[in-house]
Amino acid sequence: MAWFRRNPLGLEALQRHLKDELALNPFVSRTDERPRRKHALTAPPQALGLIPEHAKSDVWSVVIDTRYPKGLVSLVVGRGDLTALVFSTGVTLPGRGASAEGASREVLEAAAGLVDGMPPADGSPPPPTGHVAIHVRTSRGIQRVMAAEGELVAGCHNLSPLYRAGLRLMAEILAMDT
Repeated sequence: MAWFRRNPLGLEALQRHLKDELALNPFVSRTDERPRRKHALTAPPQALGLIPEHAKSDVWSVVIDTRYPKGLVSLVVGRGDLTALVFSTGVTLPGRGASAEGASREVLEAAAGLVDGMPPADGSPPPPTGHVAIHVRTSRGIQRVMAAEGELVAGCHNLSPLYRAGLRLMAEILAMDT
């Protein structure tokens, strides 16, 4: 993807960029007031741009929350204009354009292949520092898994392919913003 080609350190550079964004904007929301994230997890299928045939089987949306020492970064993935990178500082970077749409499809496809092995969500609290919470919404409800970011990055977790697809999308969104 474009951002990784311009940044040879790849994942390390991406993580540093996300942490820097949080450090530059030190306000951290005490409540979960990020409307795009909430919309992805609670809106009816039609509001997410789903037609009835897709609403029965496909993954509706994916939210990947990563907690860093200075805040939370949420990747919200769905059809249309739902996709965005949302920082707890209040900054929202929309995921638009052909490269972001392609990367969004990759995330949704990766989630579709893994969702059956995920347990139902018991709420959607943010993960602790150094951890990632992955939410996948389908017609059956929300499935959620929490894992250490290091495990996901190293490929030691069964959801690593989904997380890596999410990182590629994050990189595309950041590339559009620069």
